[in-house]
Amino acid sequence: MARWVGLVALVSMGCGAEVRNQVRLEEPTRGAGIVQVDVDRGYLDVVGGARDRVEVDLISWAKAGTRAAARSNEARNSWSLVSDGTIVSHVTTAPAGEAGVDSFMAVPFFADLWANVGSGDVFLEAFNGTHSVGAWNVRGRAVEGEGTFVADNIVELELYPYVDAVVDIEAYTGVDLWLPFGGEYDIEVFHPTWARVYWDDLGFVVVDTRPGYTRLVSGRGLARFRVDVIAGDFHLYEAY
Repeated sequence: MARWVGLVALVSMGCGAEVRNQVRLEEPTRGAGIVQVDVDRGYLDVVGGARDRVEVDLISWAKAGTRAAARSNEARNSWSLVSDGTIVSHVTTAPAGEAGVDSFMAVPFFADLWANVGSGDVFLEAFNGTHSVGAWNVRGRAVEGEGTFVADNIVELELYPYVDAVVDIEAYTGVDLWLPFGGEYDIEVFHPTWARVYWDDLGFVVVDTRPGYTRLVSGRGLARFRVDVIAGDFHLYEAY
């Protein structure tokens, strides 16, 4: 069972009050290779490392016109962290309008992340697996593996893909993608006809550009990418 400690702080504002409850959760993975996160409203930060447990430092917060109302709204927030030996699950809810739970997670380096943030951003760093991530903004640095990354606004992702990775990226406003030189990529980008499309030369042997479509292939094209940008630009940079 997860262990936790909490600290409640009251913050006075010019026209109201904010309550913040700081909580620490820990759960051994017990061999689980999947980290599943469901955040109702808030920020999610996930960082990988050499560990055999999932650790979460979270801030449960709420704002209101009075301290009493802020306390009441924050008390309605909920969170959990459990493991069944296959999946470590972290769930947060925030029913009140001006309330949320921000989670800062430390996970094992080898972990498949399945994360959905209903209203908020995700930041990912330094772990390896097959991932499925959805949020308002999705940002990642030194992420390894493959998966699906969907943002209502933008995706900014530095990815070191598997040799035969399958990667799907979708964003409304724009996509910035960093990949290492020397990979064998087949990248298809679907974008507005007016979009600005830029790429660093990662050794591409096929470059196909048409109105609303760009395809870039290097080597045998073993790692396959599909990128959909609904109403914005696409940039591809070399990762160092």
